[in-house]
Amino acid sequence: MEQVQAHVAEYKKEIVSDLVNLISEYPIIGVINMENLPAPQLQSMRAQLRGKFFITMTKRRLIKLAIEQTKSKKKDIEMLESHLG
Repeated sequence: MEQVQAHVAEYKKEIVSDLVNLISEYPIIGVINMENLPAPQLQSMRAQLRGKFFITMTKRRLIKLAIEQTKSKKKDIEMLESHLG
């Protein structure tokens, strides 16, 4: 029986690739669930952290894919997966 592969949007592949590069480049990585966070709070937080941290936001599944791809390169990175739900 032949397997059918779903088409993955090119922009999603680029996001995962960018995340893999960031995970490889930075010594400290964190994940935060920002679901239901009011926009004014988010804007304030981003303004306060600008220049001190690199912040990017994306879907949980894309982060999981990037972590999968970096497990062999980054020690203990898979520990973040348990915080992604």
